[in-house]
Amino acid sequence: MGDWRDPATGDNIRTFTLLTCEPNPLMATIHNPMPVILTPEDYMTWLTTPTRNIS
Repeated sequence: MGDWRDPATGDNIRTFTLLTCEPNPLMATIHNPMPVILTPEDYMTWLTTPTRNIS
């Protein structure tokens, strides 16, 4: 979660991002896509791994 400042008004707007992926077998029966689930041991990898363009 974070704040975004509207350049036109200067107002702070609370924002968040939801990442999704292909569903696992359990979720595939009820929903596609499903949220990405990170375990606590993956937090630092997620936050510190450089991004790459995979177009």
